[in-house]
Amino acid sequence: MCSTHVAPRAVSASRFKSHSICDMGERLPARARLNEPVIFQRALRSRPQVKGAWCRVFVAAKAAQTSALIGMVVPKKLLRTSVRRNAAKRQIRESFRLHAQTLVGYDVVVQVIANDRAQSPADWARLLRADLDAMWQRLLPKTASAQ
Repeated sequence: MCSTHVAPRAVSASRFKSHSICDMGERLPARARLNEPVIFQRALRSRPQVKGAWCRVFVAAKAAQTSALIGMVVPKKLLRTSVRRNAAKRQIRESFRLHAQTLVGYDVVVQVIANDRAQSPADWARLLRADLDAMWQRLLPKTASAQ
């Protein structure tokens, strides 16, 4: 007999009081995601700051020096299976989480622009992650010079 009741995941209240995204542990909190359509569109209207083989990054400066927010464009037309789309989103979130401290004062939108269907989902996710990590390194001098 299956039980339909699922116990809630234990979360300490103090974990969410910090203003730094990187102090959050192993997950990117929901408050670090770009949810406002106006801000999302403002970032997408700017020129892509960095373009890689698998994705491009758009950056919009904020008026205040607050934590960076991340938005993602992962098209279903390009990544047809949910396995690939979810893997791409996980890689983008994790890569952003590790580099968020250096992007304070910016809203960032990552758009996936290519897919290699010949690769397995895991191999493609590794390629995307390597591309993202290289893009953050190329983006750092640009954001530092803009401040």
